[in-house]
Formats: sequence, structure tokens, C-alpha cells
Amino acid sequence: MNTNIRLITALSTLALAACTAQTDGGGQRSESKGEPVQVSEQAQAVETAQRSLDVGKVAPGSEASLQAIIKSGTADERDEAALALSRTYQLQGKTEAAITTLEDLLASHREDDRWEREEEVGNKLAELVTGRAAPVRPEAQERDRISAFARALMPSFHPDAKGAYELDVMLVGGSGTASNRLGTFNVGDAIHDRALEQCPLCEKRPKVHTHQSRIGTWLSVPKYRERFDTALTVFFYDKTANRIPARYEQYLPMSVKEIDERLASGQGLIAVKQRESAPPVILIAAPRFGQITDVETALSEMSKLPEGPVSVKLAGGLRRDEIQSVIRGARKEFKACYEALLTRAASAAGKVTLEFSIDAEGTVRSPLAKADGDALSEPQFLSCFSQATQALTFPAAGVSTTVKYPLELSP
Repeated sequence: MNTNIRLITALSTLALAACTAQTDGGGQRSESKGEPVQVSEQAQAVETAQRSLDVGKVAPGSEASLQAIIKSGTADERDEAALALSRTYQLQGKTEAAITTLEDLLASHREDDRWEREEEVGNKLAELVTGRAAPVRPEAQERDRISAFARALMPSFHPDAKGAYELDVMLVGGSGTASNRLGTFNVGDAIHDRALEQCPLCEKRPKVHTHQSRIGTWLSVPKYRERFDTALTVFFYDKTANRIPARYEQYLPMSVKEIDERLASGQGLIAVKQRESAPPVILIAAPRFGQITDVETALSEMSKLPEGPVSVKLAGGLRRDEIQSVIRGARKEFKACYEALLTRAASAAGKVTLEFSIDAEGTVRSPLAKADGDALSEPQFLSCFSQATQALTFPAAGVSTTVKYPLELSP
């Protein structure tokens, strides 16, 4: 009899009134009947079906009964009934129905990240579909990058009594693409790798479940503030897109005034606040959003948690992606210029190059639009593009930047 059947049998046994011996006030033993544990009719019906299946028989009426329980039973009863129904179909030679029942059972748990019976049901499905046991998944040869800093964070997390890890990571701001590429907070894979290094031939690996969330700006801080108390919390701070107000500085490793004073030098900043009962709070800060990835890169290369604030030297000038972001943000204005030209020259197409400079404060100077060929060389159109360029506003980088930006146009 398998584990699941034993469980239901045990529950049925408990349905009997238990007698316990007690001593009354005079020292004589007396009998006292305990309250019976009730088992539902549906659970008893599943057990009856399973008992018959164990001896290679299908109990009369069990197929219809199991189908009804799958629709109306409790969660556990539905799971047991589905497994029993699949066995019933298999015994009757209805292989397709047996397979479909297991597929539907797996689908019913699609919201459960860690359903404890998924492997068991998967193995049964593999046997039905392929006639063989489920294949053993080989060790992954390629993994997401694990940064030195992710390894440094491992001591901040502890396994539960069963050796499993629950990693909660909360990130405010920054770029998910950059964090994934750098592997800055890939603590889960770091834990797996450590276990492999400690015991290369061990089959058992620690179970690690990572719950990582990233919110765009400080506006979501009130929504998630309770989670900050227990999660590895990372704040990405810049003075253009995500300057966290002093109202919420209690969650940061240092005050907003201190952060702004350090950023005024033009350098980036890393700060870590250690906590006894929770993973640390981490600050990744830069004067501009476009510089945040440079600071995170420096953090990812750290092999231990810094004990105090660390300044990160940043290159001057605007980044390419900062320039692209501003120009793409004005595509509506550039599109209007081009659509106006198409009313006068329906087939006009080709390349226009925007040439301009950006001063230290982010203001556009001397904009000029140049057409590659005659099709887009109309003065009115080029003037419209130049005016749209003049209206752009870039982050203040403290130094001037010269730009040549080509645009391909087609109707």
C-alpha cells in the first residue's frame, strides 16, 4: 500500500472511538471515551476505490464517484481522487483518459510553485506517456552569472529545519537587465554552487526558493514597507529618476542629506547596513540614472560586504543610452515633422542625421539636421527636425557632449 493510501487508512482508523485509561480521584482506573475523528464520505469513497485498485480491481461505481469528488471535494480529496481515477482508467485499458487525468491534475496546481506531489505525479505521467520512468535531469552546465558579491551575501541567509532556503529579495529602482547580467544578487545559484563544491558527488542539493521583486521608483515604498523588515532590500538611488525623499530615509542605510552630499562630488556611492535578524539593506547610488549600472558593476565585484560607505569613480559625460532615451522620448515630435513632409512628397524616405552639442547643464546647442540625399532635403522639413532637437532636454552631466545621431525614415 502506498503512502497516500496509508494516510487515508490512518484517518479511517481514527474514526473509531478511542478509549483511554485514566485514574479517578480515588486512585481507581476508569475508562474514558475520546471524541471520534470524523472522515468525510468522499475520503472514504476514495479509500474504497484505492483498496480495490491495490488488488487489481475496479470497485463498482467508483469511476463516477471519483469524477464527482474531483469536482466537489476538498483540495486533498480532489488530488487523491484524480490519482485514483487515473489508475482506474489505466486498469481498464483507457490509457489516454489516464494520461489526461494526470495532465489536468498538474494543471490544477499551476499556481503552486512548490507543490509537494508534483514529482510523484510527473513520474506517473512519464510512465503512461513513454512507458519508461521520468528521465533524470542532468546538472545544468550553463548557469546565470554568479557575482562575487552574491557569494558574499550567502551568510546573510539561513536554511530552515529541513535544510531549505527561502530567499526574499526586494529591489527598488535600477535595471533588472543589468542585475541579471551581472548576477549581483544571484544568491540562490551561489548556494547551489557552494553545496556542489563541498560535496561534488552528493545527489541531494539544498532546496532554494527565491522570491525577487523589483519596483520602479520610491512611490511603491509605502506599499512594500513591511517586507523591507525581512527581505534583502536594495535601493537604487539617483538624483534624476529615483531620488528617494527624506520621508522614507528610515529604510536607507544612511540619510538622504549624506547621500546627496556624496553624490555632489560626481562619484557613485555604495552603502550597506547589516542587520542581526534579517539580510542587509544595500544602497546603490549615482548622480544620474544612466550611471547606476556602473556603480552596481563595482558592487558585483566586491568579495565581502563593505563596513562603511564606498565611493565609486564614474566617467564623465553622458552615456549613449541616456542620449538615446531622450531622443526616443521625442519620437512623436519627429514623426509629426516627417508626416507633414509626406503630405508634400509621399515617397520621401532615407536617412537624416542630427548634429548638436549638449552643454554641462543638459541644454541643446547648435542643432542641425542633415539629409542623406535629395529625398529628405526639403528646408522646411529639416528646419522642423532642428527645432524638435532644440527642444530636447538631457541630464546635466557637468561636461559638454557632441552628438551625431542618424535616423532612418520610411513611409
